[in-house]
Amino acid sequence: MDLTPYALVVVSAFTHAYWNFLLKKTEGTQVFIGLSKISEVFLFAVPFGIAILLAGCPLIFLAR
Repeated sequence: MDLTPYALVVVSAFTHAYWNFLLKKTEGTQVFIGLSKISEVFLFAVPFGIAILLAGCPLIFLAR
């Protein structure tokens, strides 16, 4: 049995709980939420780009 799906669920649960903790601690200020959303774009863009390149997906939409 592969444990990867279970590990992803556990990691997801912990990160969600930590996000809720941070949001409650900062009292949900708009500045914190806005900066977190901007940082998410940069944080997830790198692994997404690497996955696309490793999968060998053609980037046709960039050529148009």
